[in-house]
Amino acid sequence: MKSMSTNFGRNNVQTLCYIALFGFLLIIFHSMAGQVTSGAADYYTDDDSIRTHRNEILAIRTTITSSATENGTLVSTAREIASAWDSYPERTSDNPFDVSSTTITNNVPWKDNNGRILETGRGGKISRFDGYWWWVGSQPAKVWNDGGDIYLYKSKSLGSNSWEFVRKIYEFPENITSSTCQIHKHPRTSQIFVHCNCRKIIMSDDGIGGEFKLFKMSDDPTGLRKTGWNWGSGTVFQDEKDMYMAVSWCDKSKGFCVASTRKGIIYKLNSAWTDFDETEPVIAEFSWPHREAFDLSKRGKLYYLAASETQRWRQSRAWYKISRTIKGLQYAKENQMVMHLSNGNNVLSMGTQFRTLMKVGKGKWLFGGSRHPDEDPNNFDPKHGRFIFVPVKFIQGVPHVFWKNSFDWDTFSYESPEYDSYGIVKGISSSK
Repeated sequence: MKSMSTNFGRNNVQTLCYIALFGFLLIIFHSMAGQVTSGAADYYTDDDSIRTHRNEILAIRTTITSSATENGTLVSTAREIASAWDSYPERTSDNPFDVSSTTITNNVPWKDNNGRILETGRGGKISRFDGYWWWVGSQPAKVWNDGGDIYLYKSKSLGSNSWEFVRKIYEFPENITSSTCQIHKHPRTSQIFVHCNCRKIIMSDDGIGGEFKLFKMSDDPTGLRKTGWNWGSGTVFQDEKDMYMAVSWCDKSKGFCVASTRKGIIYKLNSAWTDFDETEPVIAEFSWPHREAFDLSKRGKLYYLAASETQRWRQSRAWYKISRTIKGLQYAKENQMVMHLSNGNNVLSMGTQFRTLMKVGKGKWLFGGSRHPDEDPNNFDPKHGRFIFVPVKFIQGVPHVFWKNSFDWDTFSYESPEYDSYGIVKGISSSK
């Protein structure tokens, strides 16, 4: 970039005026938008006055940011205002909130009933109880410890535009954060549990609306942490009344995770779901190099343990093991999931990192993948969203994943699936 003196020079006063006008119009826009109700029909309004102000703000924002340089209070102020605009939800009518929608639209940001992007990052997963789908996740951030607060959403119909904001259920103090969270309701006590990475549990005794309190499980019963190993990303899995936790570990004794040392451990929790089981805490332990972000599910009488390939924040391949018992997964051979998409050379896991294989109905399964525009904007463009869900067909037990730009998950033909052209997504080439 050019220097401050070259870029601004005699135009400092003019740029300051632009900043002031931008801020003034942004205040007006916030005020006007705030008068719009949260109902779908009103919230995504086509009001000409709001559209006019929005266009003015966008034009001034472009002028400011095109003058930005690497240093100076003036530029810092301009960037702060530009960032404030970027974080404010765009009021559009192209994908309005619909409480009954069963349509999933990929390659776009998913927003809640308030028009704000879903804060269900860092591997947060979906569960179902009390007649709703519940999606809990951690707020993403470029600097890891700047994010991690836990948000909760619900949906009756699982459409990408059907999610309702419920609440922020936990805000962490400085330098404490979270990831890979999942929410469940205990079948005996009705307590609400959110299990997260590194043995964190956030629990409410009084339902979804109650106070959530943080506590930690006991130290790992294998003793790996004491030898320099790192508890990585994982998953929890409810099998009837029992709860299991599958975790990816790596040797971090040299200060960084060595991908070739990755191993998996599957734990059983106690009957209260508050700690490791007293009699048999470790169900399976096995080497699984270059695999992370575990997901455990059950299809019929078979257990599937799936994982993402270690590629930092970039897209990566998805792998799985199958066994008739959870214990048997440690001996099972790994295989790669099969992806179906046209114009998709160099696209891995539909341009994502694998997160989940999720049963959504009889014979209906979805593949869920995450993108990371907050952590790695060079590889993921925010305009293409943080999540994708696409249909899965099991052929002789093998998960075959089919790319769809948009589809109705409820009426989709899972037995005779068709797939779409992938297109081009920033950082993910669809052709060589």
